[in-house]
Order: sequence, then structure tokens, then C-alpha cells
Amino acid sequence: MALVPGTRLGAYEVLSALWAGGLGEVYRARDEDAVTVRVLIMELVEGPTLLRTDGV
Repeated sequence: MALVPGTRLGAYEVLSALWAGGLGEVYRARDEDAVTVRVLIMELVEGPTLLRTDGV
């Protein structure tokens, strides 16, 4: 699921890709602040989905 700059995920706007690996992808994004967004591969996630933002 590669996201392009400008893609919106709820309140967040994707600015650029930072990293991709076996569990998913990490993007630099922003709302009112700079954050990172992690997109996980659903088949690898067990239990409830967790949304957490980290300041950049």
C-alpha cells in the first residue's frame, strides 16, 4: 500500500515515505504538527488495531 504525498489518512496528510519493511510502511505526515504514520500489513496484526502518533 504505497501512499503518495498529499494522500489523506483521517486528519493526517502524507508528506513523504520514510521506510518500508516486512511489517508495513512509515510515512512523514502532518496535521497541525509533524508526525509519523505507520501503515501495518493487516494479515500480520493480531488483536485490536492501535493508532498512535509520534512527534517528529
